[in-house]
Amino acid sequence: MTEIRVGVVGLGYWGPVLARNFASHPRTRLAALVDRDRERLEAAGGAFKDVPLFAEMEECLALVDAVAIATPVSSHFALARAALESGKHLFIEKPMARSSREARELQRLADEKGLVIAVDHLLLYQGVVRKVKEIIESGELGEILYYDSVRANLGLFQQDVDVVWDLGPHEFSQMIYLLGEPEDGMLPVGAAHYPAGLADDVHVHFRYPGGVVASVYMSWLSPFKRRMTVIGGSRKMLAFSDLWAEEEIKVYERSVRARKEGEGYAYEYERGG
Repeated sequence: MTEIRVGVVGLGYWGPVLARNFASHPRTRLAALVDRDRERLEAAGGAFKDVPLFAEMEECLALVDAVAIATPVSSHFALARAALESGKHLFIEKPMARSSREARELQRLADEKGLVIAVDHLLLYQGVVRKVKEIIESGELGEILYYDSVRANLGLFQQDVDVVWDLGPHEFSQMIYLLGEPEDGMLPVGAAHYPAGLADDVHVHFRYPGGVVASVYMSWLSPFKRRMTVIGGSRKMLAFSDLWAEEEIKVYERSVRARKEGEGYAYEYERGG
């Protein structure tokens, strides 16, 4: 089994987590740590004593097969492009880049050189999300009627992207994994409440075939952490959240049936567990 040598670039909030995982995984070896901040670099060096330390990514490229980028979003494109041009596979934190144009350019370069880009859409690997996909595909819920998801907390405000670019990659990757690609583009409604001018509270809607609407709410202004998704079906409805400790998925035998009655309709409600 070939061991992949990985260099982690950016040792702020998430970089040390990536470093720990690459150091402990049987198929990877943590081969380099990179950060321009000397204190962060020295702290990481204390945790990973035999790993070489560098201030610039270019200094470590000869030692690695892949680069993991966990720097501010504004630096993603330049660092990722340099890594790909040097023939290195890429693991990059979400969002991949600041625009779809930048993301497509990175993918084009990777394809041209036969390299892999992995974006850290971690929800796609969670057991709860994969189980929900199984339930949807089994037909247990019936025809999907709507999708409603919320991801909100107090902060953390980012310096270079708004709440959609910060939290949206989690939400949108999960939505597409569960429902497929929407047929209509995103319709955002939101606002920026603080001087930096970055949207901090946003509702986004997508349209799917058959009149299905997927709604996603993202906010840095919630008084408490909220993460929950509700999917309504014609036979059953489902809710899930990784914040629910005992039962992450709840399936409700609840539905609505309509029948023609005179010139209107009569509605029957199934209110099971």
